[in-house]
Amino acid sequence: MEDLGAESGKRADRIRLLFATAACRASVKAGEKLSYESMRQIMEGLKNTKIPYTCPHGRPTMIRMSKKEIEKRFKRR
Repeated sequence: MEDLGAESGKRADRIRLLFATAACRASVKAGEKLSYESMRQIMEGLKNTKIPYTCPHGRPTMIRMSKKEIEKRFKRR
């Protein structure tokens, strides 16, 4: 007979995977245009999560860039 705790853990893992997959499929895709309000809602949502810096699959949701790097990318330096 299988341990009930182990079965419960497997079920929880499957549920997490299901939600992670649904979140990625519903996410903003590269090149998708967003309104200012949509961007604001995304940032507010991230601030209210336990782990705002990565998606459920571990990919980064944001990156840190220095002012110098931003200026360089926009050919200001």
